Amino acid sequence: MFPLLLQSAMAALNQPWPPSSSSSLLPSPSGLLISSSSSSTLSSSSSSSLNSGLSPADLEDYASEPPLLEELGISFAHVSTKLKAVMLLHKPVPLNILQDSDMAGPLVVSAGLAFFLLLQGKLVLGYIYGFGMMGTLALFTLLSLMQKKEVPPLDLSRTFSVMGYSLLPIVTLAAFNVLVQIKIMSIGIALAAMAILWSTVAATRIFEAALAMTEQRYLIAYPVLLFYACFALMAIF
Repeated sequence: MFPLLLQSAMAALNQPWPPSSSSSLLPSPSGLLISSSSSSTLSSSSSSSLNSGLSPADLEDYASEPPLLEELGISFAHVSTKLKAVMLLHKPVPLNILQDSDMAGPLVVSAGLAFFLLLQGKLVLGYIYGFGMMGTLALFTLLSLMQKKEVPPLDLSRTFSVMGYSLLPIVTLAAFNVLVQIKIMSIGIALAAMAILWSTVAATRIFEAALAMTEQRYLIAYPVLLFYACFALMAIF
């Protein structure tokens, strides 16, 4: 090792000072001195070897890939449309509101309800998803029996999506109950009833518009009312 270091030092002394930019000496991992021209040659050869594996067609395909949220089936435009249909009851419901089965929004709304109930000291996450799945399955069965043949069939995921988004007024009720104990207030029952009616009207309007079931709106509203009444009881008691 010592003779190699001595030879490198002698070679450095024999180089003109200051060294030119094309032949400047750089330390190598082995302790020897190499020129910058050699290092640039090595780096260019390594970069060319890396880029040689990607063809222009591969780069074009990579650039044209859809975003990750779109691949997962999450569209912010559809989420915004459903939220507006739930919160703005005076506006008409779009007929294509059930064109996708968005599951991310209902899961976030259900998680929000569980979070506000947890702040009240209630660990009821299993009850929320249990009641939600059983009630949605029962409502899906009822709507499938009542649905017209000329209307595209309704699936379970879309039913779950509508019922989950329409749970938003109940989540607001649970959040308000964290700040003020609604059950000891004289107006608490009225607030709970208003949240139940809001959720019921929102879900019924969506099913009525998407499935063309205007004559059966009250038959849809009754089981939906019972569904959201269970969650309202969990939110205030």
